[in-house]
Amino acid sequence: MLRHPDYTRARIAATARRLRDQIYPDVRPADSLLISPRVDRIGWDEARGLTYRAASLGEQLGPLWSTFWFDVRATVPQAWDGRRVDLLWVTHSEATLWIDGRSVQGLNFGSPGQRPDATLREHARAGEELGFQVEVACNGKFGTLDRHYASIEPVVLDRCDIALFDEQAWDLCFDFDVLRQDAYGEKRMVPRQTGGPRALRHACRPRWQPPPHCPLFWRHPFTPPRRIAR
Repeated sequence: MLRHPDYTRARIAATARRLRDQIYPDVRPADSLLISPRVDRIGWDEARGLTYRAASLGEQLGPLWSTFWFDVRATVPQAWDGRRVDLLWVTHSEATLWIDGRSVQGLNFGSPGQRPDATLREHARAGEELGFQVEVACNGKFGTLDRHYASIEPVVLDRCDIALFDEQAWDLCFDFDVLRQDAYGEKRMVPRQTGGPRALRHACRPRWQPPPHCPLFWRHPFTPPRRIAR
């Protein structure tokens, strides 16, 4: 048994957060962010004919069941040449990314199944101009949204960035999170008796080696977190 299970859990959670932060080591705001007037459910062709104005972060969107379209432009930095570039988008509602008139991916926010990011280019070119649209529906995945304040709409434009994706960091973060979930299942109040919490505690140290007591499942080699930690 661990002598300090709560402390160990806190250290593991802090390490998981640091690993997630490394997935996007470089983030840039969009060059241009425009918003349409409030509309009903319309298609991409009709949305292209709308009149757009400049939008800003913190802008409230509503009322419930209304729709807004965003037109976004961004330039790929020189240092990102040949790398994958993602969109990071948060409106606390349902949204859809459109590229070249085709719906690419949902950008849903809230549990379960949160997806605030989407791939814009697998292999971007330095200086390439990215142009795309985001359709925002002022509702949740299953209907209405929780309204915490009577005077504030629950749908808010909170984020619109392009980001450099680090595949190695993502792989390490995913592996670490699988181990964390196996050690601390969401419905389990007591860590599983597989050596998981102890192994993860060692993984949080600057120089990690699998302890001798860990089962083979925990002893697979992977890059220590210190190599990409801030």
